Amino acid sequence: MYTAGYDVENYVFQHGDFVTGVSAAASIDPSELSGHPSFGRNWRETAARRWKEWIVLCLFSVVYNRGATANYRTASRVNTPINGPVDRRLYDARLAEARRSSQLTQEQFDTAVRRLTGRVDRHLTNGTYDLVFKGKWYGTLLERDLRDAFPGRGQMQNVGTRATAALLATLDFNQNWAGHLLRPVESLLAQP
Repeated sequence: MYTAGYDVENYVFQHGDFVTGVSAAASIDPSELSGHPSFGRNWRETAARRWKEWIVLCLFSVVYNRGATANYRTASRVNTPINGPVDRRLYDARLAEARRSSQLTQEQFDTAVRRLTGRVDRHLTNGTYDLVFKGKWYGTLLERDLRDAFPGRGQMQNVGTRATAALLATLDFNQNWAGHLLRPVESLLAQP
């Protein structure tokens, strides 16, 4: 049985009650969190879009150089700060490193990067970014976003981890999204 997204945390952030879980984890009033422009309905999409270039680098590394340049185990190394915009100097340096370690010609490399960028763009446009965005990254970005939005307030130490746990507690496994996970288990239990 496999998750539909990159990992389990994709389900947690997509289907959990974001305001209830995050406000409980951060000790922030739910109305204050929901009223803040940084935490609207599209927070996950915004998070994925901010790390688009990192996703491209990770995909390239998976396909062409076995994680030598970037990998899904680490947070973005091209966004400064981590929840901020792409630092073009850092991104260009990672691209150059990826090109060297891949042993592709410049033309092959450019084609591969263009193809992977197009793939990531399609996922972002179609709302299927959870297929290429690692769900564990949401907690990392959320913690930094909360610290920036509510400086000196709430309980921000390890709030990304706590938010993931709090969101997990808000999941309703009777909703349609859970069928993908429950059907195989139900089928297994139905066998004699």
